[in-house]
Amino acid sequence: MKVEHTTGSWSLTPRVGDYIDVIHTTNKPGAPSRTICRVTVRDSWANEQAANALKIAAVPEMLAALQEAHHMLRRDLIDDAKLAIIEQCAAAIEKATGEEVWS
Repeated sequence: MKVEHTTGSWSLTPRVGDYIDVIHTTNKPGAPSRTICRVTVRDSWANEQAANALKIAAVPEMLAALQEAHHMLRRDLIDDAKLAIIEQCAAAIEKATGEEVWS
């Protein structure tokens, strides 16, 4: 099953109370932002949860970079070390997109 995600840049809102929102905004003037997810940030683990929110916001760019690296690695001659990296890339892309990726 192919999985679609909200394309474009994701960013974080400032912390409000116990929450940080990961949002998607468009370049269209006046267009509202959309909340991708809300991360609960409690004082006892605020640093960890804020770091998790940063990782979530980086997902679109990380997936694009991983897909490009996978494509480039596949084109070169493959040794055992490269094959292991290609397989890791493919597994992560498959998990993120829901599509089988040739490794």
